[in-house]
Amino acid sequence: MESETDLVPAAADPRLARVIAGLVGGVLLEDERRHIVVVNQAFCELFGIPAAPEDLVGTDCAGAAEASAGLFADPEGFVARIDEILADRVQVTGEPVVMAAGRRLERDYVPLWIDDEYHGHLWHYRDVSAREFALKQVRRGELRFRALVQSSPIGIYELDGDGRATFVSESGWQILGHPRGRDIGSRWLAAVHPEDLEGLSAAWQATGARGEAFAHEYRVVRHDGSTGNVLSCAVPIRDCDPGTSEPCGYIGTLHDLTQIRRLERSKDLFIASASHELRTPLAAMTMFVELLRQHPADEEQAEQLEVVDRNARRLIRLVDDLLLLARDDLDRVALQVAPLDLVRVAADAVGSAAPAAAAGSVRIRQTGAASVPMRGDVDRLGQVIDNLLSNALKHAPLDTEIVVDVRPADGRAVLEVRDEGPGVPDEDLPRLFDRFFQSGDQRGKEGTGLGLAVVRTIAEAHGGCAHGWAPFGGGLAVTIELPREAAGA
Repeated sequence: MESETDLVPAAADPRLARVIAGLVGGVLLEDERRHIVVVNQAFCELFGIPAAPEDLVGTDCAGAAEASAGLFADPEGFVARIDEILADRVQVTGEPVVMAAGRRLERDYVPLWIDDEYHGHLWHYRDVSAREFALKQVRRGELRFRALVQSSPIGIYELDGDGRATFVSESGWQILGHPRGRDIGSRWLAAVHPEDLEGLSAAWQATGARGEAFAHEYRVVRHDGSTGNVLSCAVPIRDCDPGTSEPCGYIGTLHDLTQIRRLERSKDLFIASASHELRTPLAAMTMFVELLRQHPADEEQAEQLEVVDRNARRLIRLVDDLLLLARDDLDRVALQVAPLDLVRVAADAVGSAAPAAAAGSVRIRQTGAASVPMRGDVDRLGQVIDNLLSNALKHAPLDTEIVVDVRPADGRAVLEVRDEGPGVPDEDLPRLFDRFFQSGDQRGKEGTGLGLAVVRTIAEAHGGCAHGWAPFGGGLAVTIELPREAAGA
């Protein structure tokens, strides 16, 4: 007659016991009479069994299912399912089981057949609560993302690792002005204005194709034939494969700028028209003031004419600035490029500002190189220095100094104007060159907020740049960098 260990011969092998003991999850091996052959510590911990695994060997499990049914969310269903599985003797894999405390388990049942004879079975339980919670959070995140995409007025799109469009939201198709279709990539490109295709491709190759953040504005031709302006932005996704730094895709947004650009053009057309209309009567005013000043009736009248002339000329400068800024948006600023010495241009501007500086007890000192030859528009560059000096004088305290520094640096011409005034708060520096912007410390002082905007416009027209910074010790410094060969040359 066979012994109990002969019913499950492998159970007598200590190597099998070690394997079961080391398995992840709770493992219980029973013989055909439902006596425990091997059980691991994880099984005891999973079901709160205080005994050691080796002390449970030989225990009859026939009534154990009913005794432990209270541990489960559906006690009767748990017992019925155990009986059903044992009756069928068919392998079960990954069956969900819910504990009364809310923990979620997965269960495997493996019947043991040796020479077509049934010799018991193996139960394998795994706690998948954390995994289920993570999957639930992922599903919830997906639902939130879908709700966001469906409700957002901003278009959302997705690209694969090669930059091909794989998804465009409904609002994205509305911004592009075309209905949704199967061939997403070709339909998207078909919406791009033919004249802007090359620029869009070049911008993508320069940034997005290299795995960098991408942003580019272009025109689209909508299905109804109208034209719109779109800003497309995208960022790379790199967490798909930890073994490579190459992006596995991109997520991006589409912004409809059509109305904004239309309003900007209307605004600039209005400014240009109004400026032209204002300049004609102002020119007449200054001409007649000049005639009256030649034969003033008395000293009081001469002073009054001086006030009229000063304010009329201030209005002319304001109108000129408005015209310049309007032209910058409607067309590039026209430059009369010729050889010049930036040091000499600065010296002329310093000489013109000397009377105003003396009246305010402010010193202007020019430093730097003896000569910085370059090509540019002498009048426009003179306007740049005039505006910088005017801005510095406006805020320079009594008995302080303004430094105008002109020097060559790395093949470029550098112009820098520093004052000892109150300076500009760090949070305002990025907006220093914005139109009509005045820092909180400067509001209420005479000025239009256009002077530094004009400075940047002229610098960029020459192919240069302008930036402001706070020198050590206080005040404000504005640095202009210009190519020695102007962009308009």
